[in-house]
Amino acid sequence: MYYLIALLLLVLWILGWFFFKLLGAAIHLLLVLAVIVVVARFLKQRRPRIKASREPDASGENEPPN
Repeated sequence: MYYLIALLLLVLWILGWFFFKLLGAAIHLLLVLAVIVVVARFLKQRRPRIKASREPDASGENEPPN
């Protein structure tokens, strides 16, 4: 009976160690991804926006009404 409990605790300990290592790496990857997204959004917002011109194109589709 005690051997079964000891074996169960040992197996749970090994599984916990394995998943802790696996999830630790996943958390670090998610943190790096979050930093990259924040920096990309910051850089994207700092770009000056170019206003579209209202000049008619060659096809005449953008001509203002008379």
